[in-house]
Amino acid sequence: MLLVSLPFGLLAWTLACLAAKKEHTAVLVAGSFTCCCISAVSELFDVKGRAFCGDYIGIEDTIDAVIFGVIVMMVVTVLLNFMALVIKTSKIKE
Repeated sequence: MLLVSLPFGLLAWTLACLAAKKEHTAVLVAGSFTCCCISAVSELFDVKGRAFCGDYIGIEDTIDAVIFGVIVMMVVTVLLNFMALVIKTSKIKE
């Protein structure tokens, strides 16, 4: 599932960075959070697939890295989107 999770995670960060520079900030921020959610859910489907195959040892080996990766991705996405909104609102006030 890395082939799904990684591109959507990077797209989430890219859209958040573009939100500070382009018009339609709300659309870009919403798209960023949507891509972040798709990336996180794809990791859950990967764990589900491993459970159906009976690969419980593989789940035990990788679950900590998956949790860490999803948390980092979500925190960075939230921070980037927050910064984009702050930058946009400060430009509007000027």
